[in-house]
Amino acid sequence: MEYILFSPIGTTDPITNGHDGAMLHIVRNYRPVKVYLYFSKEMSDLHTNDNRYLYCLNELCKLEGMEIDTEIIQRFDLVDVQRFDDFYNDFENELNKIGDENEGKQILLNVSSGTPAMKAALYTIAALSDGKYVPIQVSTPERKSNPKRENIYKYEKELEWECNIDNERDGYINRCEAAQHINFIAKIKYEIIYRHLRSYDYNAALSIAKEISGFPISAMNLLQAACCRLQLDKSGVSKTLKGINIYPVKEGNKCSIFEFLLWLQIKYERKDLADFIRGITPVVMDLFEMVLKLKCGIDLKRDYCIRNDKTGAYKLVTEKLEKDETGIKILDCLNSVFKSGYKETILTSAQLAPLIMEFSKDDALIKTVSNIRKCEEAARNLAAHEIVSVTEEWIKRQCGISSGEIMKSLKTLCRESGIKADESAWNSYKTMNAIIENEMRKNSAYIHK
Repeated sequence: MEYILFSPIGTTDPITNGHDGAMLHIVRNYRPVKVYLYFSKEMSDLHTNDNRYLYCLNELCKLEGMEIDTEIIQRFDLVDVQRFDDFYNDFENELNKIGDENEGKQILLNVSSGTPAMKAALYTIAALSDGKYVPIQVSTPERKSNPKRENIYKYEKELEWECNIDNERDGYINRCEAAQHINFIAKIKYEIIYRHLRSYDYNAALSIAKEISGFPISAMNLLQAACCRLQLDKSGVSKTLKGINIYPVKEGNKCSIFEFLLWLQIKYERKDLADFIRGITPVVMDLFEMVLKLKCGIDLKRDYCIRNDKTGAYKLVTEKLEKDETGIKILDCLNSVFKSGYKETILTSAQLAPLIMEFSKDDALIKTVSNIRKCEEAARNLAAHEIVSVTEEWIKRQCGISSGEIMKSLKTLCRESGIKADESAWNSYKTMNAIIENEMRKNSAYIHK
């Protein structure tokens, strides 16, 4: 394998305290066929002053019997040497050129010379390159930071070379180490997963998790279960977690309704308002039906409807309504609500809402039902059947209340329907996210505990 070295130059190059600086030491041990030296203005001035870098490189080549091409990249306008962003962009551009010029060769990056911003930029580029670049760290002989020179311009290059202990064979120690940046990549990906979790984007989180070698199986299973849960796939959750029940509401149909309400809450929190508005109708229908049964003692499906065996839909029929006193009151109410009187049709919230308002004595409940029905009728149908931009302002204009007030009304209906859900149940997804994050931290070698 032939090597190419890209090296920023710092004040400890080329030789400091009787030993190679990082750049010279990497050349000594990896014997690259070409070296690119990156100079800031200050390093360019030092190079112009005494040619110390090329002199020591040439002497090393003579000593080791190497032939090395050298190219100098000078940035005379580079004075502010602590700005990470400037270096990242410039380094990336230069490395792309170097890669094009040296196809098939391994590019080494000196991450021990230069300023902290230079080192961080190169290390980050290497970490995200999928092996395209290899970052090389060089420890000092004393395994601690080099002391600063009082006068960096005062440098006797011939004397420094003659007194360089690394030129001696006896007791020589190779201080180079290829940096293991796999952990760094994983840490970046873990942070991205955390961000996806907190925005409830479980598919994206799972996709990234699958790219990480050694990602905890327990956390992977939880992410898979979270994907299924947000898709309202209860069987998928059960298969993934082998029967472990993660739902705060356990009872059959109530569990399904509450999970749909949590799905709506996530749409609300993420400001996916079009999906939020479109998603109201299915759950409102169920909630209205349960409220009518619990609060008003009327079970429409059982007593006054017929079921279509093919579609599963229920039709509220006049014949059954006319058989008892309650049914006649229901029919009178519906005849007064619909302009042409009640026509037998599929049971919807359009029939359920006026019945709750007619038979309930709870003014607060009646107001909540009225608000939700108005939102469903005014906003949901438009959002579902027309191309519209559903914004907060649009919802307020169509419904007269905000999306937050709609969500609050849905929670009220949930309570009035008989579904027992405290605040911890409504925070169920946040709790699930915390469990996933905890599993990631507890079982991962990449994350500090």
